Amino acid sequence: MGKKSKKKGARKEKLQERREQQLEQLDRYDSDGGSNEVVDNRRDREYFVGDRVWFKGDRAYYDENNPNSYRGLVHAVDGDFVEIKPLQALIDGIHYTERIPTKTKPPDKFYVFPDFCDMTLRFDVGDKVICKVCDCLIPASVCTFWPIGEFEVKGIPLPAAAVDRVPHYKCEKLLKDGYGPPCVPALKDCDSFIRRKPASFRFEVGDTVTFNSMRAWGNTAAASNQLQRCALEWTEGKIILVDVCEEGVDYAVYECSFKVAGKKYTCLIEKDDDEHIAPIGAEPRRRLIEAIEQDCSRDHFNYLTRHFHIDITAFRDLVVTKAIEFASYNALT
Repeated sequence: MGKKSKKKGARKEKLQERREQQLEQLDRYDSDGGSNEVVDNRRDREYFVGDRVWFKGDRAYYDENNPNSYRGLVHAVDGDFVEIKPLQALIDGIHYTERIPTKTKPPDKFYVFPDFCDMTLRFDVGDKVICKVCDCLIPASVCTFWPIGEFEVKGIPLPAAAVDRVPHYKCEKLLKDGYGPPCVPALKDCDSFIRRKPASFRFEVGDTVTFNSMRAWGNTAAASNQLQRCALEWTEGKIILVDVCEEGVDYAVYECSFKVAGKKYTCLIEKDDDEHIAPIGAEPRRRLIEAIEQDCSRDHFNYLTRHFHIDITAFRDLVVTKAIEFASYNALT
């Protein structure tokens, strides 16, 4: 009985130590912005049986098109080595493990790092998406899930904490612009890194619209200056191009023309929602409901209600119903 109590006590101490280590890493996240570059300065992680991990092991078993072949659970711990059972082995119901050292890292042949990622992703292979890379919007097609080989290719330190980034997708550019590699990674599965490429559009070429000047990009320096001068206003314009997908140009849903003092300028609109662009003369309540369906920001809801003097109390039940139906937290708050 005494031996069992000692073992339980030792395990509790190890778990507590790991929790403290994770808290230290989270504290550092405030200063490093979640950058993997500071991983080498963190304490070595201790692994336990049952831990989820990513690993690079036997090349005969590894399949870059099947993440379950290099994602698994720690089956046993032996000093500076861990025995890992791949998820694919669990799925197949076979007993197969790989022995991986815990102190190695790329470009070493074998290495392991903790898996804090979700098990599911929003997109499938072949889906058309828009990737944001170095502030550029790139139209692409998903070709691979969880491309951990990017750590070797890019020379990025392995993650050690939940706040560190792991490539979720590898996407092939729809346009081969001749600059950089033909594929780009998406480091997180959220709209700030990757979002679905629109398959349909609210407006057509020739439609007259009003667009948010603060959220439009001028195609020239002169156009940008004009947009900045009217940054607190919505500007009337005309759709001249839909689904803007050209070499050397950031992806945009629309290209619009607008006039200032008789001169014509053009700009790009990034998103097809009421926060960025709306039809001329649209009924204010209709715009508010559409903005809820599109999950626009709380600031935009405030703008609509103030600018158009919308009395929400007159149709509060409809607003709440729409907010719940379309999971618009911003509308509920």
